[in-house]
Amino acid sequence: MYRTVLVFEIDINDFRECINIFFCLLNKEEKQRSEAFSLIDLKEKFIIRRGILRCLISQFNSERPNLVRFIYNEYGKPMLEKGSSIYFNLSHSNEKVVYAFAYDCSIGIDIEYKRPFHDLLNIARESCTPDEYKIISGLETQYEQLNLFYDIWAAKEALSKAIGQGLSYPINTIEIINKKSSYPRMIVKDRFKTYWWINCFQVIKNYSCALALQKPYKLQYQSLKPETIIDYYRKVSTN
Repeated sequence: MYRTVLVFEIDINDFRECINIFFCLLNKEEKQRSEAFSLIDLKEKFIIRRGILRCLISQFNSERPNLVRFIYNEYGKPMLEKGSSIYFNLSHSNEKVVYAFAYDCSIGIDIEYKRPFHDLLNIARESCTPDEYKIISGLETQYEQLNLFYDIWAAKEALSKAIGQGLSYPINTIEIINKKSSYPRMIVKDRFKTYWWINCFQVIKNYSCALALQKPYKLQYQSLKPETIIDYYRKVSTN
C-alpha cells in the first residue's frame, strides 16, 4: 500500500513582504538563531523558512503556528513532540525551499541548485561509489554528467536526512540503484541493509530534488504563494 507524501515548494522572494508576520510566529530560541546571522538576506531566509514551516504544520495538527513545539535528535533534526504521527523535513538551496510531510514514517527531502563545477568528475570521484562514478563519467556531455551528479547527490542527502543523521552520515557509503519495476522509484541499500524508496524529480528548472521514505509512496506536489500561507495562518489563528 502506497503512502501519500505531500511536498510544498516556495520561492523565498515571494514571501519577503511577510517577514514581520513570520517573525512573530517564532519562539525565543528561533528568534535568537535569526539574530545570529550577520547577513540580512540569510536572516530573512531563516525567518521565512521557519515561519512557513509552522504554518504548514498547523494545517496538520490544528495548532496555532506560534504554539508548535519542536524537539531535536542528537544530530539536530527537528521533529514534533513524541506521540505525534506527523513526520516532516525541509531543505533549501539558493532561493527555493521544499517541505515534505508524511504520517507515521520518517522522511527526508533535499533540493540542490545545479551550479556548474569545473572539476565535476573529481568531486564525483570523492562523493560517489565507484559504480556511480563510472556511470557519471561515461556520459557524453558535461550537461548530462552535471544533472546525474546532482540527482545522485540529492538522493543521498535525502536518505541521510530520513535516517536522521544529515551531514553526519557518510554519504559515500550509500549507493543508488536503478530498479526496473512497475513502481518507478530508485531503491537504495544503505550500510544498515535497509531498503529505501527515493524519488528524484525536477519540477523546478535548474534544481534537483529528491525524497526518501522507507516505504512505497505517492507524491503530491504543490507550489505555494503568499496568499495561500496567509490564509492558512488566519484560519488556525482565529479558531
